[in-house]
Amino acid sequence: MKLYYSPGACSMIVRMVLHQVGESFEATQIDLSVGEQRSSSFLSINPKGKVPTVVRDDGSILTELGTILTWIAERHPDSGLMPREHDQALRTREAVEYCISTIHALATTRIFVPSSFGSVAEEEAIRAEGRQRLTDGLAILNEQFAAGDHFTGRLTIADFMIFWLALGALMSGLQLPSAVQRGYEAMMQLDSVTRALAEEGFA
Repeated sequence: MKLYYSPGACSMIVRMVLHQVGESFEATQIDLSVGEQRSSSFLSINPKGKVPTVVRDDGSILTELGTILTWIAERHPDSGLMPREHDQALRTREAVEYCISTIHALATTRIFVPSSFGSVAEEEAIRAEGRQRLTDGLAILNEQFAAGDHFTGRLTIADFMIFWLALGALMSGLQLPSAVQRGYEAMMQLDSVTRALAEEGFA
């Protein structure tokens, strides 16, 4: 298996989950800062020009973060990263989709890639809007958080997604709401998380 990633990007979540389930993989870096995702060589692999991209052992290609995370979790059912109980699985997918389609797309991208939303002169205003959207999104997740250390009450792919958003919030100088902070601290105890952070230069 091969993972195309960029350091610190949402592809880091895939790396964490692969480590969590014990999958071996080859990691190939795509430098988003120089537009390598738009190179002909990468577009021949993923015409969408996005990371994460996974090339499976049979040569087939998977794209889109939520799909990749779900595939890994379902490939390792004993990991519990995708609950077997129907309602718990729905809540896990619901959280992941919200994190990707709303918080990541509309908040963290504004903070870390403001050029996607406007001119250089507008960048600080764009980042400020991103920080507010991230704060609002994490507040919603905080209200839905289970009583323990994990979003649904046990470790799932949703926790890795929320952890990455929380990491971005902390890097942006934001304070985490209490339940999200509790979850963040629990995730930082996982070898899969600290290993991925170190591998991508965030140790």
